[in-house]
Amino acid sequence: MFRQVRIVQRQWNLQRIFWRDSTNDPIGEYWLKVVTYGMTSSAFNAVRAAILCARDAAKDHSDASKVIENDLYMDDCATGSRNESEAIRFAKDIDHILKGGGFEMKKWKSNSKILVEEMRSEEEEPLFMFVDEEKASVLGLRWKVNQDQFTFMVKTPELEGVITKRKILGCVAQLYDPNGFISPVTILGKIIIQDLWRIGLDWDEPVPEEISIRFKNYWQDIGRLEEFTLDRWIATDIDKETETHGFSDASTMAYGAVIYIRVVQENGQVKITLLTSKTRVAPMKTITVPRLELAAAELLSRLLVYVIKEMEFTKVDYTLWTDSQVVLHWIKKIPRNLKTFVANKVASIQTNTDVKKWRYVNTKDNPADLLSRGMSPSENIHNHLWLQGPDWLSLTPQCVFLPNTVGEAEVEVRAFAVTEFVEPIRITTRANIYRVPLIEYVDKLNRAIDIVAYLFKFISNLKVHLAVRRSKRRETLHIVPDNDHRAQAMKYLLRQEQVQCYNN
Repeated sequence: MFRQVRIVQRQWNLQRIFWRDSTNDPIGEYWLKVVTYGMTSSAFNAVRAAILCARDAAKDHSDASKVIENDLYMDDCATGSRNESEAIRFAKDIDHILKGGGFEMKKWKSNSKILVEEMRSEEEEPLFMFVDEEKASVLGLRWKVNQDQFTFMVKTPELEGVITKRKILGCVAQLYDPNGFISPVTILGKIIIQDLWRIGLDWDEPVPEEISIRFKNYWQDIGRLEEFTLDRWIATDIDKETETHGFSDASTMAYGAVIYIRVVQENGQVKITLLTSKTRVAPMKTITVPRLELAAAELLSRLLVYVIKEMEFTKVDYTLWTDSQVVLHWIKKIPRNLKTFVANKVASIQTNTDVKKWRYVNTKDNPADLLSRGMSPSENIHNHLWLQGPDWLSLTPQCVFLPNTVGEAEVEVRAFAVTEFVEPIRITTRANIYRVPLIEYVDKLNRAIDIVAYLFKFISNLKVHLAVRRSKRRETLHIVPDNDHRAQAMKYLLRQEQVQCYNN
């Protein structure tokens, strides 16, 4: 790829070399006229040249030009399309654009046999693609072409001799997972490395027996990751109802965030797909769990911004979940009223996300809990909560939060049928015919009190009006409710909650 990019003549002198084949030959002076391996600028120059090819052709091939700019990683292009005919057109346009700059695309891989046959060069054998277990490498992942699934190919060197910090770090670094598909596994390795730094061992000093046993058990099981599979196609389309759901959690060892895509397909079935995740080990300096939970929520907010940008989800709704009530209270406050650490995280969350999109989830239904404590490869490969998210995420209709005033007032997440509400005061939204309780419809308690107080004032005025008509006397009616009506409204709302939450 580098050799295809020519350097302008005035820059040749910067790539001047002297060379001779033997000491008896005179020294020859040479100028390298193309981008050369080993220079800091080489990768940039080659990629920049490919991007310029795309921009020059943007007028005639806008879609293919966009693919080259966004989906080209060095000399690999990984992209897709909604249907086979469009994919073939993309491939031909991309090939045509890059050939114009001297870059010839080869070794095409696709789950479409027609596309592969169309793009096959004359030197390649007709049937070298599509053997039963055809696989391709995609940015550290293995793509099972026929099954259209991602998996991992793990190289596990034998653990011979003494286990040292250098050996552990070398093994863990081989787990390349840019999308975070196996983050619950990789975080265990990071936690072990942090424990070694906490002890303060030298690079080649034997590790303590307890850590050695932990790492050996972890690494011996790492080969099971080759059984991990994840569908490449997430089923998103312009006409489909798509939502993004993010989860965050933290523990004293680590914290993390994970994002899923929820798509309602034409047949009404809901497809949930793991999209990406991020993890961090907890700082060695002691930090309270609520603050770690807040750091996890802030990590989720930044991850969501990245996903929306890269996936171009401009009109896709999102919901963010945490199992920390403290975090939900913090993010609704004004940052300047909080301490510095909390204020900075809250300000970041409020900048990146809509606070009203945050919800509470029970810990047992939170897939990010697996990120905060880690999982062995054997547990990870078939874990339904990690691969699909909580079961209720695929239910229709969606979920509602029923407050439980018993104990610590945790919020439970339950599926519901909207026709079963029995509260006397209901709000009917314009978007649909569903009726929801007033206390669930408003965002603040004071607003609910004001609404109910106006109703009580209306009833009071109506009684006065009827009395005045009977007595045929004049009296001024006040529209704004007073404190008595607000107190009456508060008692009413409390009574309704008690009817819901307590027995007779």
